Amino acid sequence: TLHQQALFAQVQGDIHLNMGDTTAAQTLYAAALRVEADRHGAWQPERVYLGLARCDFIQGDIAKAEQKAHTALDIAVVENDPHNMLEASMLYGMAVADLGNVAEAHTRFTAALTLAQQLNNRMSEARALGALGHIERDQRQAIAYYEASLEIWRKIGDKHSLAIETGNLGSVYQEVGQLEQAMACYRESRQMSEAMGDQLGTIFCDAKSAELLCEQTKFDQSRPHWQQALTTARAIASDYWLLYPLVGFAWLTIAHDPSQAATYLALIEQHQAANIETKRLIEKVRSYLPDQTVPKQIKLDFAQLIDSAEQCFRLRYIEHGGKNE
Repeated sequence: TLHQQALFAQVQGDIHLNMGDTTAAQTLYAAALRVEADRHGAWQPERVYLGLARCDFIQGDIAKAEQKAHTALDIAVVENDPHNMLEASMLYGMAVADLGNVAEAHTRFTAALTLAQQLNNRMSEARALGALGHIERDQRQAIAYYEASLEIWRKIGDKHSLAIETGNLGSVYQEVGQLEQAMACYRESRQMSEAMGDQLGTIFCDAKSAELLCEQTKFDQSRPHWQQALTTARAIASDYWLLYPLVGFAWLTIAHDPSQAATYLALIEQHQAANIETKRLIEKVRSYLPDQTVPKQIKLDFAQLIDSAEQCFRLRYIEHGGKNE
């Protein structure tokens, strides 16, 4: 039947998306939409729009992701489907947050939190709390959101999410100047990440620990952390994750040779796919540089950072809970 054809194309699209093949997924989702199917039948078009939104998100086209997530949300509201409303609210919130509309993102994440609680969906509740913590400008409230999220992840036993949120909580503690608590979070998160073999998690924790030590002008103590982060990034051949420790080395070098730091910074800025953390650190490095610094081109002993934009948004999606699904 037409319903079955559409559903089959949608499921195939979901499989390709989960495998990372967004191009094939988009083709299959488009085929599903071309099938004349009754929205109130077995096939749910909002699932297709959610899949298309995820493809756009991973590929870095946030504006398109926002449009498709909004369409999925509208359909879910019309059909009064709380499960799809929850998922669409989260994805739409992620998109508008990346587009800078924090107020709208807060509204969507709050709606998702309410739906998750009504459905007794503890994983989605924890993800919504973590998302609220990520965008919350009141740092004390952000800590409260993260702690509530962590409590749920502990009860569920999801160690991967627990490690991620513990590291995120450390970042907020660092922002409010509670450095001991921040370092404790980074250590705990790193231990969990290492135990699970999560190398991306260990890179994040090593780099954040190094950054914290640099803020305390403990440059010598920070060097092993930067080095470990860079070594791990090279080991997994991740151009994207080389950016953050590379910026760290630029910052570290400032203590001895500002012009060399400017050289590192110039190389990094050739690649516009730096994530939020890296961009923030770049600005911090820039603030230390003397005016009118003329960057010099140098060669580094690792491969050119190519195609990092898609990797960036793929990892951003994982950070927001895609890996759990």
